[in-house]
Amino acid sequence: MVSEVGFELNRSDIDTRIKRWIQQAIDFTYNTIRTQGGNQVATLTATALTETLSLPLNFGELIELRYTPGDSSGYQLYRIPPAEFFRRHADQTTSGFPTDFCIFNNQIYFAVLPESALSYTLTYQEASANIYEHTLNFTDADGAAATGIQIYLDEDAVETGVGKFYFVSPTDTDAIIQVATLDGHVHNITVYDNDDAATDGVAVYFDEDGATVSERLSFVSPTNLNCVVQTGNSRLHSHYVRITDADNAASSGVAVYCDEDAASKTGRFLFVSPTDVDGTSQIVLSKDGIVPPFLERYHEAIYLGALGRGLRFEKQFGESQAILQSVNVALGAMKESENRRGPTVFPAKTFNSSPGNVWDSLKFPEIID
Repeated sequence: MVSEVGFELNRSDIDTRIKRWIQQAIDFTYNTIRTQGGNQVATLTATALTETLSLPLNFGELIELRYTPGDSSGYQLYRIPPAEFFRRHADQTTSGFPTDFCIFNNQIYFAVLPESALSYTLTYQEASANIYEHTLNFTDADGAAATGIQIYLDEDAVETGVGKFYFVSPTDTDAIIQVATLDGHVHNITVYDNDDAATDGVAVYFDEDGATVSERLSFVSPTNLNCVVQTGNSRLHSHYVRITDADNAASSGVAVYCDEDAASKTGRFLFVSPTDVDGTSQIVLSKDGIVPPFLERYHEAIYLGALGRGLRFEKQFGESQAILQSVNVALGAMKESENRRGPTVFPAKTFNSSPGNVWDSLKFPEIID
């Protein structure tokens, strides 16, 4: 899309600006198409005595969380801001039917603890899309093993192919890693404190010479599958850290460590570089490494929106206005399509022939009782 917009504008020197116009068009489209078509429903099952439950990967904005026992006795849970939730419900020991919850770091936190495997219905607006691929930094440190703690990957901690980073924190707290700031926002990656990190996960390695910048992290998967770790949400979207399954991960890369006390959150991943230089990896747009479905669904409106902004930049105001009017027409049609529920349905009536010819009811349906 970047090259196509550049071709239409006859410019090959403003790709950064074009990328920003595309993102603006995505944001505008997402906020315009606020219809039932963007709503999703997920059935979730809480684990007994477990405080958290993972959100769907495409979660964007909450509509409702409801307890659904299947016997009409369910109820809507009350959402509390994270800071207030953790103040009220620190160190939970009571179990029962949760009534309060908060959303923090891609997880639902319940209070009180679920007493059994309770079922919940989550209604939400699906996430928007973001085309910016952030950089994840790795700091070269000869004393990495002494300064930091080795990290491990649990490849199935969330769902198949979606995992979590673990380490054994000296302070019994999770560590927050920050990706490089881009486009005015940041994403955080959580490394969870787990005393059994080496048992529950496998070691993660970093290959600074990896040919593909998004595949420099590797591990030896027990299931021979690649894995991703989801970043925290920002602007109603998230990204993914890709970790590639490789049998030679330990020989082609070096171990990764986490320094939870580093002042800069972007410099908390450490490794001992064979070339004495810092390294980088790149986080990807989706779990599968493909274009997010939102971009495919509204491609035409997004493309025209970016082109209209480019024409305005080129001071071709008449052409820009015409293109942006086309965007509004396209979005209007899309919104109408999204709002459709299907064919109109009328209440059913018992079929009775009126007095007279038995076939009149077929010839004249308006006389059906």
